[in-house]
Amino acid sequence: MLDLEQITEVAREVAETRLGKGLEEVRVKPMCDWTGRDGFDVLMIVDPSVVPILTGTDAAYWTLGEIGERLSQLGEPRFAYVGYVTREELEAPHDPDA
Repeated sequence: MLDLEQITEVAREVAETRLGKGLEEVRVKPMCDWTGRDGFDVLMIVDPSVVPILTGTDAAYWTLGEIGERLSQLGEPRFAYVGYVTREELEAPHDPDA
């Protein structure tokens, strides 16, 4: 199995190819899915200019698929759950009761 740094690098490479300079940062942390299987939470922090690409095309779908394929080729059995957020959204205050 790959370590977090290797998974982050794969996710970064794929996202940079798909999203270009609109990718600001990639964060990866281990998680368990709803079935109890180990996986990864992959958070792509993107420039707001990328949001129309993610919502108006198949870029998010193909990025997820390519990350999964590359990880599998490297022998990683765990699934990567990929999400996208702008830095503004990430840093906005959140009401846990909302």
